[in-house]
Amino acid sequence: TWNGQPGTSNLSNIGAGTYTVVVTDANNCQASTQATIPSPPQITISHTPEYEIFMGQGVDLVTMPSGGTGNLYVTWDPEFYLSCTSCNVPFANPVRDTRYTITVQDANGCKASADVMVHVIKVGPFIPTAFTPTGDNKNEVFRVIDYGVTKTQISIYDRWGNLVYYSEDLYEGWDGRINGDKAAPGVYTYRILTTYVDGKTKEYLGHLTLVR
Repeated sequence: TWNGQPGTSNLSNIGAGTYTVVVTDANNCQASTQATIPSPPQITISHTPEYEIFMGQGVDLVTMPSGGTGNLYVTWDPEFYLSCTSCNVPFANPVRDTRYTITVQDANGCKASADVMVHVIKVGPFIPTAFTPTGDNKNEVFRVIDYGVTKTQISIYDRWGNLVYYSEDLYEGWDGRINGDKAAPGVYTYRILTTYVDGKTKEYLGHLTLVR
């Protein structure tokens, strides 16, 4: 008998626990012993549950699976904006809030899972209202700061509507010169047309003051 229940000399496909076997012969003589089958190591996933990024940036989703039996196999879902779906630390750069689920399976088919939320911060551009290209290395360039930009057109006009600066480089900036000569102090108008990584295009119009 095994734990008081009739059985055969061998057991298979049984769960973890302590088993007592009693063997009885024709003379009702008995012998007994115990055997313990330990529980397999539990699969655990050490991870950071939430991240925040600016649109256009990315982050490594750092996880450390452990435990289980044998090799551990990792899968991520959904696969969108991930550098890999079967590694412990994929690089994620989604364009909207996305919840990723990591599932870890061991050699016995045991599984564990955890969620990682990536919050995407969408902010409009920072556009200065004035700059002072006076040579003191302070606020020398009119430069737009933005995130998640795939294409941009920056146009600046004088008070008569003449184009004095144009660039498709977000990081270049206007140094306050027109054809190499210092532009006159005063109010100028800008028009910025920007396309973001989520496919949306926005136009920004406004005024900036050049101070000398």
